[in-house]
Amino acid sequence: MVGNTASRCLIIILLLLTACITTPVNSTDINSSREIEVKLKVPDMGWKILIKEIHQRDEALLVISSLTRHPGPSGQAISTVSDRVRMELPDIPVRHFILGKTWTWENKEPYTYINSMDDIAGQLEGSRLLYRRP
Repeated sequence: MVGNTASRCLIIILLLLTACITTPVNSTDINSSREIEVKLKVPDMGWKILIKEIHQRDEALLVISSLTRHPGPSGQAISTVSDRVRMELPDIPVRHFILGKTWTWENKEPYTYINSMDDIAGQLEGSRLLYRRP
């Protein structure tokens, strides 16, 4: 009787494993450790950037970062600031939105610069929040 129960359990386990192996999975559902980085030129060494939120909407990750400048004097040289987050994310395109840019020269980085979250409220509507910096 014990052997019969063990055989049944083994058959059930094998059937479940077979179903898991042969079931197709949507590529946006596959999570793998992925690094999201934001990196851009700033007017002086007093600037800092932080990734604040990552949302998923349709087939894209929407990354919202915030630029801040430390008060007081800083080195007067064009500098590069960056931040990164590593977490489980789907392998889909990334769109970056940057808050806090105050200088007038055009950056070459392929980011969208926004004045407030209201500027992208429509794009965030219906999105799923995946990350928020504490």
